[in-house]
Amino acid sequence: MSNAKENEVGSPSLNKGVSVFATDLTDEARSTIIGIAQKAFNKQVAPGDKVYQSVADRIRKDSEKSLDNATQLAESASSGWHCVVGDHFGSSVTHRLKTYIHFSVVPGVTVLLWKS
Repeated sequence: MSNAKENEVGSPSLNKGVSVFATDLTDEARSTIIGIAQKAFNKQVAPGDKVYQSVADRIRKDSEKSLDNATQLAESASSGWHCVVGDHFGSSVTHRLKTYIHFSVVPGVTVLLWKS
């Protein structure tokens, strides 16, 4: 898996229906990301688009805007936010400190977001 603290496993989630499996984000950043993800899942997907890919793109782009502006983490063009959304996938990622979250806002669908 990752180097993330897993102290959130099994703890009550911040929002009803949200499960946080692992994270090292601050409470403020975690709330921001969960809100972004909930909005992304509620937006209409254009006909012909892949649903999970569209949701992942929205989460990644909105996270870049919100978190990079708030924390001034935009250091280089080669490092950026990555997002995977799906119902079956494995992962092993290397990430910067305080930039990793693995969670679910829709039952059966998982979101993995991190910055490399």
